[in-house]
Amino acid sequence: MEEGPSIEGFYRRCSAKTLYLARCGGCKSVYGSPRTICPRCGSRDLAWIPSKGLGRLVTWTIIYVAPPGFQEKAPYAMGVVELEEGGRILSAIENVEPEKLRVGLKLKINYYESRGEGGEWPQWPRYYFEPVDEK
Repeated sequence: MEEGPSIEGFYRRCSAKTLYLARCGGCKSVYGSPRTICPRCGSRDLAWIPSKGLGRLVTWTIIYVAPPGFQEKAPYAMGVVELEEGGRILSAIENVEPEKLRVGLKLKINYYESRGEGGEWPQWPRYYFEPVDEK
């Protein structure tokens, strides 16, 4: 039997450069972050579904004062991405100038090649979103 959506399972799938979402078997709601109970209907019947990793920017902020392990990246953008399959996910937004960020900007997922080093941040695989090239 396959495990239900968990943080460890989420990052294990990210290490294979694949984004999976949690879908409730009861009400069919989709969530960008793993969970064991559906906040909408209370069901524990949640399962993984694959995502194409495409979505649109809902909101964002620019981080100027970063936590340890991320200070060298500041300033950087963090945003909420609404995925095509449903659900939203928090992510770094990269490869775009801050002044070009806008609500509705089409984004796609990408993955860091390295898991990073040092600090107390868990050394799980990490992902980010970047604009879809619409040339």
